[in-house]
Amino acid sequence: MREQLALLDEVEAEVQRRAEVYALVKSRQASFKEHPEAAVDHGELLYGEDGLPR
Repeated sequence: MREQLALLDEVEAEVQRRAEVYALVKSRQASFKEHPEAAVDHGELLYGEDGLPR
């Protein structure tokens, strides 16, 4: 019985963590929509003009 209760607590904690992460992602998405210049193109950071990795 204790093991089952502990498992339920773990599941509830995981659900809570996921909800917090999704809320954070949603708020960041809203921020990028308001300020699109803040978005970074990963290709510009990782690759040179010749298309090869930096």
